[in-house]
Amino acid sequence: MTGVATRIPMARATRLAIIGFGNVGKALARLLLSKRDELNARGVQFVVTGIFTARHGHVIARRGLNLEEALAVDNLWELKPRRPAIGGLEFIRTCPADIAVEVSTLNPFNGEPALGYITEALSRSISVVTANKGPIAFAYPRLMALAREHSAHILFESTVMDGCPIFSLVRETLPCTRILGFRAILNSTSNLIIQKVEEGSSLKQAIAYSQEIGIAETNPSYDLDGYDAQIKTSILVQVIMGECLPPSKVARNGMGHLTEKVIRKAVQQGKHYHLIATAFRNGKDIEASVDVQLLSKDDRLAFVTGTSNGIFIETDTLRSIFLSEENPGPAQTAYGVLADCVHVAEALRKPARKRIS
Repeated sequence: MTGVATRIPMARATRLAIIGFGNVGKALARLLLSKRDELNARGVQFVVTGIFTARHGHVIARRGLNLEEALAVDNLWELKPRRPAIGGLEFIRTCPADIAVEVSTLNPFNGEPALGYITEALSRSISVVTANKGPIAFAYPRLMALAREHSAHILFESTVMDGCPIFSLVRETLPCTRILGFRAILNSTSNLIIQKVEEGSSLKQAIAYSQEIGIAETNPSYDLDGYDAQIKTSILVQVIMGECLPPSKVARNGMGHLTEKVIRKAVQQGKHYHLIATAFRNGKDIEASVDVQLLSKDDRLAFVTGTSNGIFIETDTLRSIFLSEENPGPAQTAYGVLADCVHVAEALRKPARKRIS
């Protein structure tokens, strides 16, 4: 038997509708296949009832898709007789699902159209798992309220540090703790590009490499100009610090002024450039910024290399906590999405519907 088993009784399976089938969406499909036995042992079964993309078609199969076939085709319309194209909102209205998995491309300026997809799903009492940071940054309070209103859940572990469990860490393991601030490397692409230049690549070559391995945004300026880290900083402030801070309130300076000569000269001096995100409480205000900083070798963040990320979280109880993930890629981001799907599926099975959002 190949693919996600379509013979699973629908009463036992959690139905997933996937929006976006790029690097992360395909990595999630592969995880659903490879982790099927572990999921079954946990009592969780998933069936993918539809996949939507903006450029490569869509497919809806109420009894479940064969994911191996979906991964093998260039266009999803090859899986079934071609039907008229529909938009993402119509897909959500049409595809039967318990969880909408939103992993489409980032829009760093307003979170659309992903924000509209998530809003539509929640308003229909469909829970949401997303790796798309835009909607959470621009509409976190509204989306949480909408989820509560419609008895749905929304989780987004992969929006900031790939699959690294920062939100669940704070939510589940730090009760009665106040987050005072953080200092972090949150953008894998800029981190990798700087390192590749240090090693002798040109900026152009380093950017091309980051796109080749699937970590750069479709538009690399979102990474290099600091938009990605700015949005992630906004999310962290809102979620783990509990303060309203839209992306526009996070001061942003990208790495546009860095040249190959400047980057390599710093290495000769035993220092390294990194794009650093910071946010700290200053009385009743939050001071937050994204900026290129020159770090000395005694700074632990200076050792966060390649596609790795790292964060120091300052608290009023445990003082400083350091969390890092070593060289993550789309597979690790997809794992964060899978973990969220498991948590939501388990919550949906419970009569009391314990809230995890």
